[in-house]
Amino acid sequence: MIEQPTTSLPAAGTAKPSNACPKEKLVATEYSLRDLSLLGIVTRGVQHFALFRDSKGVGHVVERGKCIGREKGLVTEIGDGFVSGVITPEILPNGTVPDATPFTIPLYTTELSSDQSQGEEVGAGDNSAAAPLPPPTMTPTAPPPTMNPSPPPAEQPSPTP
Repeated sequence: MIEQPTTSLPAAGTAKPSNACPKEKLVATEYSLRDLSLLGIVTRGVQHFALFRDSKGVGHVVERGKCIGREKGLVTEIGDGFVSGVITPEILPNGTVPDATPFTIPLYTTELSSDQSQGEEVGAGDNSAAAPLPPPTMTPTAPPPTMNPSPPPAEQPSPTP
């Protein structure tokens, strides 16, 4: 049996640091922007933070100036219901610089049900740290069917000896 050498290479498709996005500004680089869902926006004074969830259910906190996703989208604005920024592609091998592509991610692309909790608190620690999120809980939307119980059987007179 031949053993494969064990090396610690970055995961396939992980964004690498660049001048525009150094390592300390990269967030959720293993995922495409399409794989990230914007869950909420938290405001602390004049600072805004956006909470994203990746396809594995892990949360990522992003602030203005951070680069998010495999595309290294630079977050330029976090508003009341959106996150926007710009994706600046790497310089092509022939030396041309591609045009930057703006992006905007809306907060609610689908409606939330009223039974989902919305009061998660975001700590003031490292804003790029990932924390696992609990899976969403679902409750039935329709009440269970009611059943009319049948009346108890009538008592039979006991036989007299």
